Amino acid sequence: MNISFSEVFKKFRRERELTQEQAAEAFSVSTQAVSRWENGQTSPDITLLPIIAEYFGVSIETLLGVDSEKRKALHEQYMNDFETAIKSGRVNDCIEIARAGLKEFPHSYELMNALMEALFKSGEKSAGNPDWEENREKHKQEIGSLGEKILAGCTDDDLRLRVKIRLANLYCNDFNDLEKGRKILETLPPIESCYEENIQSALRGDELLDHYGRRICSSVGCLQYYIQAMMIEGTGIDPVYTAEERIRLMKVIEDIQALVFDEGDNGLFNLTVSERYFETVIPDLISLDRLDEALAYSEKACDYLENYYELPEWYTYTTPLVRGSVGQTIWHTADSRSRAQIILDDMLSKECYSALNGNERFAKVKERINSLD
Repeated sequence: MNISFSEVFKKFRRERELTQEQAAEAFSVSTQAVSRWENGQTSPDITLLPIIAEYFGVSIETLLGVDSEKRKALHEQYMNDFETAIKSGRVNDCIEIARAGLKEFPHSYELMNALMEALFKSGEKSAGNPDWEENREKHKQEIGSLGEKILAGCTDDDLRLRVKIRLANLYCNDFNDLEKGRKILETLPPIESCYEENIQSALRGDELLDHYGRRICSSVGCLQYYIQAMMIEGTGIDPVYTAEERIRLMKVIEDIQALVFDEGDNGLFNLTVSERYFETVIPDLISLDRLDEALAYSEKACDYLENYYELPEWYTYTTPLVRGSVGQTIWHTADSRSRAQIILDDMLSKECYSALNGNERFAKVKERINSLD
């Protein structure tokens, strides 16, 4: 018992970032007693075990190291099940898995982060969840609580970094607490100190070329994302661009893609550009009474969407500048509908599209989208 207990006790104490003096105070014993426990010289009185177990939120069996390998395997199983569910887009299952895991391992920062990620994902419009607004409001307090708890106790730098980004996003966008969100963001490392910006010094030959290709892909995506964000969101106060300007900016996004990528090598861009057409460009054209152009863009959006559906789960770019870079078509959602069906339902819910009803070309567009299920 002594050896197992000593290792487990020391682990839990360090996870809580307690000194031996603080642990001694918590359990009303001397610092020397705690030191002897951790050195395996003595064990706590049996009457103290329930108190220590409750303090750390574990069972007495866990505290004594009973079946520690089984406990470790069980924790890994929860994390593996979560990863499988998130990769297949089953966000609601992810929430259930993480909650069940936390009942068994209430102080697991990995499972806290998993639950935080799943709750956050359930409230993202881009995830295709029809209840995203309700979920976002319902879960925001819990997400914030989980994030603060992780930052207060977790010492894993990588995990802390991911949580900081998500938590800052929550404070800025859901609580409108820009000061609190900014304070967290200001603790993040500058971009010039990150791995991706510096690893090239250690690479040579094909490995270096592959790295450059990935960085080009990432840079193009970032540039396109920021232009789209300005098109749609503006400053967050008032729209910055008119319908005419948004249409031109969408053309800029496509031109950037064409500058870097060969025709037919658009990858996930096929999906994002088709969504942007249906959500923004076509409604803008309809509002300007340019119905022929709206129909042409609808057909073009279908072309992009069909190209997306022809992609395998994993695909490799062949364009010389980014040759070898790999992309993935999977998207996370709690919605059982296909991506095409979500686009179609969203399109038909917009009143502006009624201007195209009865048009044969538009009817064909709807048929093409339906056929992608």
